Amino acid sequence: MGKEWTQPNSRALLSSVGLVKHKERCPENAKVKAFFEWWDVNGPFPIVILRGTTTDALQEAEFKKGRKKLPDGSWVVIDKGAVVTNALRACDSAHGHAAAADAHPVREFFDSGGVKLIYLGDEHDEEVREEALRRFKMYDDLAKKHGLESGENYPGICDRPHVCDPDWRKLPLAPGVT
Repeated sequence: MGKEWTQPNSRALLSSVGLVKHKERCPENAKVKAFFEWWDVNGPFPIVILRGTTTDALQEAEFKKGRKKLPDGSWVVIDKGAVVTNALRACDSAHGHAAAADAHPVREFFDSGGVKLIYLGDEHDEEVREEALRRFKMYDDLAKKHGLESGENYPGICDRPHVCDPDWRKLPLAPGVT
């Protein structure tokens, strides 16, 4: 049986490893790295980094979620809730410049060391959704206070897990990105 994410002992459960799980996924960008290092010690709740630097193939796969390619080569959104990025190419994404990370708050801890994350798209319990939104809002606000851009207000998409260096367009592409 897991330990619920709303319990006050969640910080104690990760005290030996910090509040950020999968720190190895954090890009080398100084601003992004500093934020997650701060969060690891001072964050108000545990999080897991799901994605940092991307590749051309991964970016295209993420772009295809919720979309269909038309015979003329253009794309159309068929499931707005499934859309996770507006960038088809890695070079057009902060992830493709090694300047972004996507992280989710932890919802539940398991004795095996695994965790259950918050995914708003598949959460139907209204109380859990409210708490999840509160935590994502806190995450976004703290990222902004640390000089990062949040994906919460991107045009046509609310990408709450996404934070990035606002100067990513000026940075070189990540290795392997074209």
